[in-house]
Amino acid sequence: MKHLLFLGSVDKSDFVMYLCKMLTAAGSKVLLNDATKNHWSTFYLSSMDNDLMEFEGFDVYRNEKSFAHLVSGQVATGYDFIVTDTDREDHVTFEQFRLADKRFLVTTYERSVLMMNQQIIKRIYSTVEKPNQLEVERIILSAVESNSIDEEYMNLLFEDILIIWPDESIEIPVDEVDHAIKVENQHNHRLLLKRLSRRYRSALTGICQEVTETDRRTMKTVWKTALRRA
Repeated sequence: MKHLLFLGSVDKSDFVMYLCKMLTAAGSKVLLNDATKNHWSTFYLSSMDNDLMEFEGFDVYRNEKSFAHLVSGQVATGYDFIVTDTDREDHVTFEQFRLADKRFLVTTYERSVLMMNQQIIKRIYSTVEKPNQLEVERIILSAVESNSIDEEYMNLLFEDILIIWPDESIEIPVDEVDHAIKVENQHNHRLLLKRLSRRYRSALTGICQEVTETDRRTMKTVWKTALRRA
C-alpha cells in the first residue's frame, strides 16, 4: 500500500479526486481519506449516509479522527493507494508524515493560506523532538504572476522547518474553465475530466505517472480510460 499525502489549507478536493479517478483507471484499488475540516469530497456525492462510500470507482472515507485510527482499523485494508486530503494540524504525526510515499503541500499565494499552511507543517514537526529533513513537493493552485510573491518567497516562509523543496513547484494557473468543471461536477455528482486545461491535465498525469511508475505511453491510455469512465 502506498500513501499519498496532500496537505494544505485550501479546497483541493477536485484535484485529489481527479487523481483518485486516474489511479483507479490505472487499475489500482484506491481509498480517498477525506480528513478535511469541511469534508469537501461530500459535495460531489449524491449522499453520505455512511462514512465509507464508493464513488467513480474508488472509495471515499469521511475521517473524523486521525490517520493512525484509519490504518489501525479495517477500513484501510486491501488498497493499493490511500490518498489523504487534509487541512488539519492534528491528522498526522511527523512519523506518519515521514513514512508517506509522497508528500505534497497544496497552496495558493494568498497570505492567509500560506500562514495556515506554515502552522500545519510546524504542528506536524512539533510531534517529535528531533525531526529530520524531508522532501515535500508543492502544488500552487490558482497561480498568478507577481513581482514579489514567488517560490523563493515561499521557501523563506518555511526556512526554519527542515523541508527540501523541489527546484520547481507544480503551478496550475487561474482558469475559469477548470473552475466551471469543478462546479458542474459537484452539482452533477460526477468527475468529468474532458475539458480540463492543459496545465491542470499535465499536473494530474505527471503525478499519476510518478506514483504508478509507468511511462508516458501508458499514462496516455490511463487518461483515455479515465475520460470514458462515468
